Amino acid sequence: MAVTRLATEEDIFDLLVLGRALSREAGPFYKFDPEKTQTVLKESLTNDQLQTFVLEDQGNVVGGIVCVLTTLPLGLAPLATELGMFIERDYRDKHGPWGMIKLLKEFEGWARKSGAKHLVISNILSMSDSKKLYERLGFNPIELNYTKEL
Repeated sequence: MAVTRLATEEDIFDLLVLGRALSREAGPFYKFDPEKTQTVLKESLTNDQLQTFVLEDQGNVVGGIVCVLTTLPLGLAPLATELGMFIERDYRDKHGPWGMIKLLKEFEGWARKSGAKHLVISNILSMSDSKKLYERLGFNPIELNYTKEL
């Protein structure tokens, strides 16, 4: 049975491997920078506004989510934003979305305890369309992002 927990220093290598795999699968917009990723992961171990949770199955890290607590400049109430969620393909495909759901529930619990009034998550369309899953969990679409390479 998989469990979620706060990431530790010992998890950073596994999270880097998962992040690199996500980058390869997601496409050129999500280029992997191991140094920057490692810096963010290490900072999340000591910064209350930044948090990383892992999904662990039988002692192996098979997923992770990096979250930040922030406020938009428009003055909205504090919100928690997912900066990146990466789960081994096997735990998305063969085992269904339960790993993703566990990480999202952990993210939501942390956000509530941290005083956030809203959660913001992304959906990388080149990997999968999680719209139905997100809506089933109570999320509503509010924005569509576009990108242009310069």
